[in-house]
Amino acid sequence: MTRPANLHELVDEVSVSVEGFKAFLNRKTGGVVTATEDDLREAEMLDPDAVYTDEVRQTAVNIEYDDDDVYLELPDDREVDEYGMMEEFILTLSDSKQREELELAIRGKGAFRRFKDKAAEFGVEKEWYAFRDRSQLEVVREWCERHGIPYTE
Repeated sequence: MTRPANLHELVDEVSVSVEGFKAFLNRKTGGVVTATEDDLREAEMLDPDAVYTDEVRQTAVNIEYDDDDVYLELPDDREVDEYGMMEEFILTLSDSKQREELELAIRGKGAFRRFKDKAAEFGVEKEWYAFRDRSQLEVVREWCERHGIPYTE
């Protein structure tokens, strides 16, 4: 039986994704577990039937040898696409000067920092974060629906 996942908890997990870490939804519990890519690689060489006292190692083994499809990897930063969200947010602004300056800010290296600085300068920072939060929630909702995961808000 699949327990419903909490969309806001899933958004929290995907919004703090860190390189080298992966987050997985446990379909049975509706909870989220994380593992490093190194732990998952190491788990490939471990006995799947053994019981490990190290919780991190046991979690990695459970994920790696998951024949029952209990664990489902959460969307990563490519799927969430915060850069695309910034582009979409800019289009919602009615002030053409703000749009132009924010469009320039997101070009090249350091785009995220420049965008956030400009958004603060223009006084649209709260609007940006609300837009981003709604967009992330929609990405996670669509992900749940695509994978047949029941969810609550």
